[in-house]
Amino acid sequence: MNRYVAVEGIDGAGKSTLARDLVTALRQRGHTVTAVREPGGTPAGEAIREIVLGRTSELQNWTEALLFAAARAQLAATVVAPALERAVSRAVRQGTKLAVIFVDLDGFKPINDSYGHEAGDRLLIETAGRLRAGVRASDLVARLGGDEFVLLLEDVQSPEHVEIVSRKLLADIALPYTLAADVQARVSASLGISIFPDDAGNPQTLLKHADAAMYRAKESGKNRYCFYSLEVAPAASDPAARRRVRRPTAE
Repeated sequence: MNRYVAVEGIDGAGKSTLARDLVTALRQRGHTVTAVREPGGTPAGEAIREIVLGRTSELQNWTEALLFAAARAQLAATVVAPALERAVSRAVRQGTKLAVIFVDLDGFKPINDSYGHEAGDRLLIETAGRLRAGVRASDLVARLGGDEFVLLLEDVQSPEHVEIVSRKLLADIALPYTLAADVQARVSASLGISIFPDDAGNPQTLLKHADAAMYRAKESGKNRYCFYSLEVAPAASDPAARRRVRRPTAE
Protein backbone atom coordinates (compact mmCIF):
# COMPACT_ATOMS: atom_id res chain seq x y z
CA MET A 1 0.00 0.00 0.00
CA ASN A 2 1.50 3.31 -1.11
CA ARG A 3 0.59 6.66 0.35
CA TYR A 4 1.85 10.11 -0.54
CA VAL A 5 2.23 12.80 2.10
CA ALA A 6 2.80 16.28 0.69
CA VAL A 7 4.74 18.60 2.94
CA GLU A 8 2.49 21.64 2.70
CA GLY A 9 2.31 24.91 4.59
CA ILE A 10 6.07 25.15 5.17
CA ASP A 11 8.31 27.33 3.04
CA GLY A 12 11.96 27.26 2.09
CA ALA A 13 14.49 25.40 4.20
CA GLY A 14 11.86 24.61 6.81
CA LYS A 15 10.02 22.48 4.28
CA SER A 16 13.00 20.28 3.38
CA THR A 17 13.95 20.00 7.07
CA LEU A 18 10.44 18.80 7.86
CA ALA A 19 10.67 16.24 5.04
CA ARG A 20 13.92 14.84 6.48
CA ASP A 21 12.47 14.75 10.00
CA LEU A 22 9.37 12.97 8.77
CA VAL A 23 11.41 10.34 6.93
CA THR A 24 13.55 9.74 10.02
CA ALA A 25 10.54 9.45 12.34
CA LEU A 26 8.71 7.04 10.07
CA ARG A 27 11.76 4.82 9.60
CA GLN A 28 12.25 4.72 13.37
CA ARG A 29 8.68 3.49 13.69
CA GLY A 30 9.27 0.59 11.29
CA HIS A 31 8.09 2.08 8.00
CA THR A 32 10.01 1.75 4.74
CA VAL A 33 10.17 5.28 3.39
CA THR A 34 11.42 6.78 0.16
CA ALA A 35 11.76 10.54 -0.19
CA VAL A 36 10.95 11.81 -3.68
CA ARG A 37 10.78 15.19 -5.38
CA GLU A 38 7.50 16.62 -6.51
CA PRO A 39 7.36 16.95 -10.32
CA GLY A 40 9.74 19.76 -11.24
CA GLY A 41 10.30 20.45 -7.59
CA THR A 42 13.33 21.41 -5.57
CA PRO A 43 14.52 20.05 -2.21
CA ALA A 44 12.30 22.69 -0.57
CA GLY A 45 9.33 21.12 -2.38
CA GLU A 46 9.90 17.55 -1.28
CA ALA A 47 7.14 15.02 -0.82
CA ILE A 48 7.26 11.68 0.95
CA ARG A 49 6.37 8.29 -0.56
CA GLU A 50 6.12 5.64 2.10
CA ILE A 51 5.39 1.92 2.03
CA VAL A 52 3.15 1.48 5.06
CA LEU A 53 4.35 -1.40 7.23
CA GLY A 54 2.84 -0.27 10.51
CA ARG A 55 -0.63 0.91 11.45
CA THR A 56 -2.06 3.65 9.27
CA SER A 57 -3.40 5.53 12.31
CA GLU A 58 0.09 5.57 13.83
CA LEU A 59 1.53 6.92 10.59
CA GLN A 60 -1.12 9.63 10.47
CA ASN A 61 -0.46 10.67 14.06
CA TRP A 62 3.27 11.01 13.47
CA THR A 63 2.75 12.93 10.24
CA GLU A 64 0.26 15.35 11.75
CA ALA A 65 2.41 15.91 14.84
CA LEU A 66 5.48 16.79 12.78
CA LEU A 67 3.55 19.03 10.40
CA PHE A 68 1.95 20.87 13.31
CA ALA A 69 5.24 21.30 15.18
CA ALA A 70 6.99 22.63 12.09
CA ALA A 71 4.17 25.03 11.16
CA ARG A 72 3.94 26.27 14.76
CA ALA A 73 7.69 26.85 14.94
CA GLN A 74 7.76 28.69 11.63
CA LEU A 75 4.91 31.01 12.54
CA ALA A 76 6.47 31.74 15.92
CA ALA A 77 9.78 32.51 14.22
CA THR A 78 8.44 34.61 11.34
CA VAL A 79 5.52 36.51 12.91
CA VAL A 80 5.39 36.35 16.69
CA ALA A 81 9.10 36.56 17.56
CA PRO A 82 9.87 39.69 15.46
CA ALA A 83 6.76 41.45 16.78
CA LEU A 84 7.69 40.55 20.34
CA GLU A 85 11.28 41.73 19.87
CA ARG A 86 10.02 45.11 18.66
CA ALA A 87 7.56 45.30 21.55
CA VAL A 88 10.27 44.51 24.10
CA SER A 89 12.48 47.23 22.62
CA ARG A 90 9.65 49.76 22.90
CA ALA A 91 8.93 48.68 26.48
CA VAL A 92 12.58 49.16 27.42
CA ARG A 93 12.69 52.64 25.87
CA GLN A 94 9.39 53.74 27.42
CA GLY A 95 9.77 51.97 30.76
CA THR A 96 6.50 50.06 30.33
CA LYS A 97 5.32 46.47 30.77
CA LEU A 98 3.94 44.04 28.20
CA ALA A 99 2.16 40.71 28.46
CA VAL A 100 2.25 37.53 26.39
CA ILE A 101 -0.87 35.35 26.61
CA PHE A 102 -0.91 31.81 25.24
CA VAL A 103 -4.44 30.53 24.53
CA ASP A 104 -5.26 26.84 24.09
CA LEU A 105 -8.87 25.75 23.55
CA ASP A 106 -10.34 23.07 25.84
CA GLY A 107 -12.58 20.53 24.15
CA PHE A 108 -11.90 21.49 20.54
CA LYS A 109 -10.85 18.03 19.33
CA PRO A 110 -14.17 16.27 20.10
CA ILE A 111 -16.02 19.00 18.19
CA ASN A 112 -13.64 18.73 15.25
CA ASP A 113 -13.97 14.93 15.25
CA SER A 114 -17.77 14.93 15.63
CA TYR A 115 -18.74 17.67 13.19
CA GLY A 116 -15.81 17.66 10.77
CA HIS A 117 -12.95 19.96 9.85
CA GLU A 118 -15.18 22.54 8.20
CA ALA A 119 -17.09 23.05 11.44
CA GLY A 120 -13.82 23.06 13.37
CA ASP A 121 -12.39 25.72 11.08
CA ARG A 122 -15.54 27.82 11.55
CA LEU A 123 -15.11 27.61 15.31
CA LEU A 124 -11.44 28.63 15.09
CA ILE A 125 -12.25 31.61 12.87
CA GLU A 126 -14.94 32.72 15.29
CA THR A 127 -12.52 32.27 18.22
CA ALA A 128 -9.94 34.44 16.47
CA GLY A 129 -12.61 37.12 16.01
CA ARG A 130 -13.58 36.98 19.68
CA LEU A 131 -9.95 37.26 20.76
CA ARG A 132 -9.42 40.18 18.37
CA ALA A 133 -12.50 41.95 19.73
CA GLY A 134 -11.35 41.41 23.31
CA VAL A 135 -8.11 43.39 23.02
CA ARG A 136 -7.01 46.72 21.60
CA ALA A 137 -6.43 47.24 17.89
CA SER A 138 -2.72 47.75 18.63
CA ASP A 139 -2.39 44.33 20.32
CA LEU A 140 -1.22 41.29 18.37
CA VAL A 141 -3.46 38.22 17.95
CA ALA A 142 -1.94 35.27 16.06
CA ARG A 143 -2.92 31.65 15.61
CA LEU A 144 0.01 29.31 16.11
CA GLY A 145 -1.74 26.32 14.56
CA GLY A 146 -4.30 23.79 15.69
CA ASP A 147 -6.32 25.37 18.48
CA GLU A 148 -3.51 27.52 19.90
CA PHE A 149 -3.30 31.31 19.76
CA VAL A 150 -0.88 33.87 21.16
CA LEU A 151 -1.68 37.45 22.17
CA LEU A 152 0.77 40.29 22.77
CA LEU A 153 -0.47 43.17 24.92
CA GLU A 154 1.72 46.26 25.08
CA ASP A 155 1.76 49.07 27.63
CA VAL A 156 -0.07 47.11 30.34
CA GLN A 157 -0.51 49.04 33.55
CA SER A 158 -0.30 46.08 35.95
CA PRO A 159 -0.92 42.32 36.23
CA GLU A 160 -4.42 43.23 37.41
CA HIS A 161 -5.06 44.87 34.03
CA VAL A 162 -4.03 41.63 32.28
CA GLU A 163 -6.27 39.70 34.67
CA ILE A 164 -9.29 41.79 33.63
CA VAL A 165 -8.53 41.14 29.95
CA SER A 166 -8.05 37.40 30.59
CA ARG A 167 -11.38 37.10 32.40
CA LYS A 168 -13.12 38.80 29.48
CA LEU A 169 -11.43 36.52 26.95
CA LEU A 170 -12.45 33.41 28.88
CA ALA A 171 -16.04 34.62 29.12
CA ASP A 172 -16.19 35.44 25.40
CA ILE A 173 -14.72 32.08 24.35
CA ALA A 174 -17.22 30.23 26.59
CA LEU A 175 -20.22 31.64 24.69
CA PRO A 176 -21.97 29.20 22.30
CA TYR A 177 -20.66 28.74 18.76
CA THR A 178 -23.06 28.22 15.86
CA LEU A 179 -21.49 25.57 13.63
CA ALA A 180 -24.54 24.98 11.43
CA ALA A 181 -28.18 26.02 11.27
CA ASP A 182 -29.14 23.50 13.97
CA VAL A 183 -25.78 22.85 15.63
CA GLN A 184 -24.27 24.77 18.52
CA ALA A 185 -21.17 23.89 20.51
CA ARG A 186 -19.21 25.22 23.46
CA VAL A 187 -15.52 25.22 24.32
CA SER A 188 -13.47 26.83 27.05
CA ALA A 189 -9.83 27.90 27.09
CA SER A 190 -6.66 27.67 29.14
CA LEU A 191 -4.57 30.86 29.22
CA GLY A 192 -0.92 31.21 30.18
CA ILE A 193 0.50 34.66 30.91
CA SER A 194 4.02 36.04 31.22
CA ILE A 195 4.90 39.68 31.90
CA PHE A 196 7.90 41.70 30.73
CA PRO A 197 10.09 42.56 32.53
CA ASP A 198 8.78 40.77 35.64
CA ASP A 199 9.01 37.20 34.34
CA ALA A 200 11.73 37.44 31.69
CA GLY A 201 13.99 39.95 30.02
CA ASN A 202 14.00 38.57 26.48
CA PRO A 203 11.34 37.54 23.93
CA GLN A 204 12.25 33.84 23.75
CA THR A 205 11.94 33.31 27.49
CA LEU A 206 8.68 35.29 27.63
CA LEU A 207 7.14 32.95 25.05
CA LYS A 208 8.49 29.89 26.84
CA HIS A 209 7.11 31.04 30.20
CA ALA A 210 3.68 31.87 28.77
CA ASP A 211 3.56 28.43 27.17
CA ALA A 212 4.49 26.77 30.48
CA ALA A 213 1.85 28.78 32.34
CA MET A 214 -0.79 27.74 29.81
CA TYR A 215 -0.02 24.06 30.41
CA ARG A 216 -0.24 24.66 34.16
CA ALA A 217 -3.68 26.23 33.70
CA LYS A 218 -4.79 23.20 31.70
CA GLU A 219 -3.40 20.78 34.30
CA SER A 220 -5.17 22.76 37.05
CA GLY A 221 -8.59 22.05 35.59
CA LYS A 222 -8.88 24.11 32.36
CA ASN A 223 -11.15 27.12 31.75
CA ARG A 224 -8.81 29.41 33.68
CA TYR A 225 -5.77 31.65 33.35
CA CYS A 226 -2.40 31.20 34.97
CA PHE A 227 0.37 33.74 35.54
CA TYR A 228 3.88 32.38 35.19
CA SER A 229 5.74 31.79 38.44
CA LEU A 230 8.55 29.58 39.69
CA GLU A 231 6.33 28.05 42.35
CA VAL A 232 4.47 24.88 41.45
CA ALA A 233 2.05 25.22 44.37
CA PRO A 234 1.98 28.87 45.50
CA ALA A 235 1.21 29.54 49.14
CA ALA A 236 -2.45 30.47 49.61
CA SER A 237 -1.44 33.31 51.95
CA ASP A 238 0.37 35.14 49.15
CA PRO A 239 -2.12 37.43 47.29
CA ALA A 240 0.04 37.42 44.16
CA ALA A 241 0.24 33.63 44.29
CA ARG A 242 -3.54 33.33 44.58
CA ARG A 243 -3.82 35.33 41.38
CA ARG A 244 -1.52 33.05 39.39
CA VAL A 245 -4.04 30.28 38.72
CA ARG A 246 -7.62 31.54 38.64
CA ARG A 247 -10.94 30.52 37.15
CA PRO A 248 -13.19 33.24 35.76
CA THR A 249 -15.70 34.59 38.24
CA ALA A 250 -19.00 36.32 37.71
CA GLU A 251 -18.70 40.07 37.55
